[in-house]
Amino acid sequence: MAPGFLANVRAQELALRTGLAEISSQFDLGEVRGQGLLYALELPESNAQQVCDRAFANGLLVNPARPDTLRFMPSLRVSTSEIREMLELLRRSLRE
Repeated sequence: MAPGFLANVRAQELALRTGLAEISSQFDLGEVRGQGLLYALELPESNAQQVCDRAFANGLLVNPARPDTLRFMPSLRVSTSEIREMLELLRRSLRE
């Protein structure tokens, strides 16, 4: 394992969790849960597939784990800038 690998994973986990919590609050969504770089975001409506379709059209791959839940699984090698871009693409997709 490369030096600093786990520290980077932990830093990206914090960025992902914090960003998803901000988005949940901004759009009045549900619970953010998970750990590491595997997270879920609950949606108040059963529209996960529609949000995933919009996200995909915007360049973001998200998984509709359940009709009311989005699943996020970035690579363990994800960078801070990629997390920021992912969160912005999610915001754009939720606005549409």
